[in-house]
Amino acid sequence: MVVPLVHEAAFGQRASRLHPVFTVDGQRLIMATHLLAAVRRGTLGSPLVSLLDQRDVIIAAIDVLWAGV
Repeated sequence: MVVPLVHEAAFGQRASRLHPVFTVDGQRLIMATHLLAAVRRGTLGSPLVSLLDQRDVIIAAIDVLWAGV
C-alpha cells in the first residue's frame, strides 16, 4: 500500500487528522491518505526518506480513512 505525498501549496484545504503534514528535505508535504492504493513493489523506486518516526501519525490517518475515527 502506498499513499502519495503532495506539496502543501498544491493540496488546498485539508482535514488535519486525515491529511497529516510532514517536512521532507525542507518541504512541507501532505499525506493524501484518501489516495491510498495498492501498487506492485516492482513498480516502486528506491526509498527517498523514512517516515518510521511518524508511524503513529500515519496509522491514525489510516484509521480515520477506514473508520472515521
